Amino acid sequence: MDPQSPLHPLFVHLPLALATLAPALFGALWLAIRCRWLPLRAWCLAIAAQAALVGSAGLAMKSGEEDAERVERVVAEAAIDRHEERAEWFLGAGIAVLLLAFAPLVAGRLPRAGAIAAYATIAASVGVLALGWAVGSTGGKLVYRDGAAAAWTAGGLGTRQPIDAPHREH
Repeated sequence: MDPQSPLHPLFVHLPLALATLAPALFGALWLAIRCRWLPLRAWCLAIAAQAALVGSAGLAMKSGEEDAERVERVVAEAAIDRHEERAEWFLGAGIAVLLLAFAPLVAGRLPRAGAIAAYATIAASVGVLALGWAVGSTGGKLVYRDGAAAAWTAGGLGTRQPIDAPHREH
């Protein structure tokens, strides 16, 4: 790995992919459990996927924090702060869904409570997906609109651009 390369882009895609898949995974597993195609313990697969989302989101945030100082040389700090704030919400919501995802297992012997907990988990995972979309959107703007990649080009001597600067279309 080139020490002059940013680490953050290596880690950001996995939590966003998992956030995209989570609602369908939770939904499909719950349907299979309700139809008795799978035992309740199959729900652990969704919990494991959510744990991977949380872990990879934490790694993405850590790498983003490490890259931020260099990016601040070329991008307005306010834009970076917006992205970081959305990432914190995404991680926090991911943790909340992970904790909530255990409820159907705990309430497994109470079918109505287990179903309510599963539906709440599925709905909350859609919320995490929306937050992931917001994180990805602000991250994409940092790179493609605001020029964050310039922090690693030409010796990191890129110039700071105003956040709302007009951009030419190609």
